[in-house]
Amino acid sequence: MVASTTESTEKSEPLILTHAGHRRGVAAVFACLAVSSSLVVVTAARARAAPAPSSRAWVRSTRSVPALPEGSRALRPVATTTEIRADVVLKPRDPGALEAFDSAVSTPGSPSFRHYLAPGRFAEVFGALPTTISSVRGWLAGRGLALGPTSGDGLVVPVSGTAGQVDLAFDVGLEQYRLPSGRVVRVPDAGPLVPGALAGELYGVAGLDDLSRPAPQLVRADAVVAPGAAPAGTGAPGPHASGPVPTAG
Repeated sequence: MVASTTESTEKSEPLILTHAGHRRGVAAVFACLAVSSSLVVVTAARARAAPAPSSRAWVRSTRSVPALPEGSRALRPVATTTEIRADVVLKPRDPGALEAFDSAVSTPGSPSFRHYLAPGRFAEVFGALPTTISSVRGWLAGRGLALGPTSGDGLVVPVSGTAGQVDLAFDVGLEQYRLPSGRVVRVPDAGPLVPGALAGELYGVAGLDDLSRPAPQLVRADAVVAPGAAPAGTGAPGPHASGPVPTAG
């Protein structure tokens, strides 16, 4: 385990607007890949054989390695039979154009202000190219992982498998750590190994660790209980948007 006393300042990737004007759920996946700032951290990594220097056939996605609070304690490897679900996150086909669109539709006075894409158009305009998605899915299936449907925006390929299968697929070990708070978490001991030909098309792999826990971010106004009022005893919960909230424990 390598200790570092430098503060991390890496930022999340830009959020993405949809036709409804809300941030897309994939932004939550990007947030999982960003390192929490203003923490003195230790990195959950151990020495692993690097790809041959003369070959770029395989490279490690260091963005997918989380940071742990100082004082976290290594426990044991995750049981090889543990079921793991993760998301392989692809980059938009033209990040610059997406950023410009994001700014235009959210800036008052812009000719494109609130001119959102129609439902289903995002993947066609900004999602990863179909050939890229096909190559990524072929790589993941060939590594023995189960694949879910590609997300509607064309930016996320869900994968699942046992911890043992994930270890073999990405050449990582999944380890358990106890945080200073006492919570036990799962983290990879290295960045996942990805094909060099696809590395430039990927943001990383989200979900190999479980440091971030989902929590509601938006609730309906009429669902807020006034001070002194009794909460409703029955009824369906109001709609909410949830996303990962980075936590130190």
